[in-house]
Amino acid sequence: MFLPDFRELYEQLLEYEGPSAYQDVLLPWQEKADQTMSVLKKYGEIQARLIPIKDIYQHLSDLYALSRVGDILLLPFQKGDCDGRSWPGPSITAEERDAYFTSLGMTRIEQKTFHPFYHEIVEVTQSDNEDEPIILEVTLWSGFMLGSLLFCRAGVRVRGGRRHIKKEIAENSTLHYAFRRKNRKTWDASLGWGSNSQWATSFRRDYEGDACYYYNVDAGYDYASIFTSRPGGGTTEETPEKSVELVVNRCFILKEELDEVEPYGMYREWKTPARFTDQCKEDKIEARRILRSPLYIYIPVFIIVNSIAITAEIYKAIKNNRNFLLFSGCIVIVVYFVISILFG
Repeated sequence: MFLPDFRELYEQLLEYEGPSAYQDVLLPWQEKADQTMSVLKKYGEIQARLIPIKDIYQHLSDLYALSRVGDILLLPFQKGDCDGRSWPGPSITAEERDAYFTSLGMTRIEQKTFHPFYHEIVEVTQSDNEDEPIILEVTLWSGFMLGSLLFCRAGVRVRGGRRHIKKEIAENSTLHYAFRRKNRKTWDASLGWGSNSQWATSFRRDYEGDACYYYNVDAGYDYASIFTSRPGGGTTEETPEKSVELVVNRCFILKEELDEVEPYGMYREWKTPARFTDQCKEDKIEARRILRSPLYIYIPVFIIVNSIAITAEIYKAIKNNRNFLLFSGCIVIVVYFVISILFG
């Protein structure tokens, strides 16, 4: 099924120089947007997080193109020239931006306390009390959810002590999974690709569940390790704390970045992408570090030993003329539940 491409809308916004991008560009494209969103909205369902990326790659590229539109519509609300351009962005008000994303079936984020799932840190008021936790001071632009799927975070100014956030790092470190900002450097997986190939980039999917937040669900593994290239070649393994900080906040807020590391090279060197689960009720991050735990050793041994045992039991069942199908079914169910417990 052919879907109108948000890339077309993105390019129209770049070319527009008139007084109202909302009236002259967004509204005339609304019918096409509605047609595409009628298909994409299903990925807002919480169960959609279980759909393998290989089955929905094109639709994730469509969502990525829409995220590019979102980045462009944010420019008027940012300060600076980190995007390397003097253009202030399309002429649009905050109310018009909110109305547009609402018209696409999204809901505005109304989270009143700071949480990195919902909030992109733009400005920091450094507290004199180094132990003061991060609190939300001002919302600078709205964030939006497509059902349970995070589309874009709200831009905020926060306050906190240096044990929790450092102003010079949180405001200036590279923002990942974003194409363009005026207030800071950005990087996403489209950079370095050709004018057409870059549009095949997949949208990062983060989901809000009843009990958990699911970060970067299309990553290949739960937490293992992140490797980054260093000047002069070679790699260095990031600490678990840095890995969590980067994936959850999409930037560093406390720890220093590696000097002169090119973002494209860094992500090309990721050996195992990261996925994290954040327990909502306890408001803390639980990183599943399978490859750093004894389970990494125990699991293969467990599988080998039990495979031998199961094979022996099936052989006995056949030899003793027992009900082979019933016995095999029981074995499969037991193995399924064991694997579910081990791998979550």
